[in-house]
Amino acid sequence: MSRAYSVREATRLREAGMTVTAIAKQLGISRSTVSAWINDPDLSKQRKRRRERYSGVCGNCGSLTDGSGGRAAAPKLCSPCQHEKEKAEARWPKEAILAAMREYVERYGELPSGFVWNPALLRSKGRADLAERFNRDGCWPLAITVSWRFGTWNDAMREAGFSTMRQGQTRRRPGREVAA
Repeated sequence: MSRAYSVREATRLREAGMTVTAIAKQLGISRSTVSAWINDPDLSKQRKRRRERYSGVCGNCGSLTDGSGGRAAAPKLCSPCQHEKEKAEARWPKEAILAAMREYVERYGELPSGFVWNPALLRSKGRADLAERFNRDGCWPLAITVSWRFGTWNDAMREAGFSTMRQGQTRRRPGREVAA
């Protein structure tokens, strides 16, 4: 007897008013199997639950990623973020990002940071002036694009030929002395 036939038979018997226990005895299978067949005859609910268990969390926005590839193959980014990443990578090859970093240093006399290349963050922190400068004065990639292309901001800075800071280290601005 095929599974499809057994599912149809269990559903027919249930609609005729038989209990799950009686159907299980008649078909010679467990009660849990009969219950599963009646509640999810095409297994769509089971597949959906499995995909949800296998899904991951987007490393960019925090939403769930697609789990249809299996437990070990959950993507690191959700579909919208993956699409944005691919668009950014097409527009900003590594060489163009490195050239933009060097141009920023020439123009402003300071190293770029992920903060000043993130206009949304600048606005939320009350630095609309820097956000306007970002949009007005040059064509810079967004900080997330730099991180996507190089892995980290510091990796990009090193590849551009600039020194980077260690974890927890902060730069002192010229003219600001630390009180002893």
